[in-house]
Amino acid sequence: AINKVIIGPQKRSRVVTETDKRITAYHEAGHAILARLLPNCDPVHEVSIIPRGQAAGYTMTRPDNDDNHLTKAKLLDDIVMTLGGRVAEIIEFGESSCGCSDDLRKALRILDFIITESGKFGYEYLQCNTVRGGVTSEEQCQKVVAKRVEILNETHEKVKNIILEHKGVFDKIVSALETKHLLSREELLKMVA
Repeated sequence: AINKVIIGPQKRSRVVTETDKRITAYHEAGHAILARLLPNCDPVHEVSIIPRGQAAGYTMTRPDNDDNHLTKAKLLDDIVMTLGGRVAEIIEFGESSCGCSDDLRKALRILDFIITESGKFGYEYLQCNTVRGGVTSEEQCQKVVAKRVEILNETHEKVKNIILEHKGVFDKIVSALETKHLLSREELLKMVA
């Protein structure tokens, strides 16, 4: 029931090609391994390559508690995990699919919050978010864009290094997803100790 509400109903009539399954398995394995290995990510509850709603697959994370205080480390780890699917596709296939665009939008929303609203990178970036009605100069906006690019490039390298460092475990997750299509939290914990 939770999956149906959060992600959408399972697509039963959709024929999924083997190529799509493979790309989705790599993508979701990228999210899953990072969520499992990064110290500040919410725990993974389920990983699937079964299409639901608009998603070709999903990695569902949920907090174990109701802590409302977000730290810079937590938010940055969330960005790393969010970009895991995209980077995993680039490592395996040399490029990412267009399906990564939603992950990029999510990462940018978190990043813009950290930079322009929370003050985590200093006061000079505050109120640079014109989306929320802040009045900004071109110079301020250029500083924000430069900070975004810097963090995204660092994040990309971090994701790549983590996946390559744990390539054996990563490949096991991909293989399990291609075979079973769905992994529970317990199954993932056994693979990524």
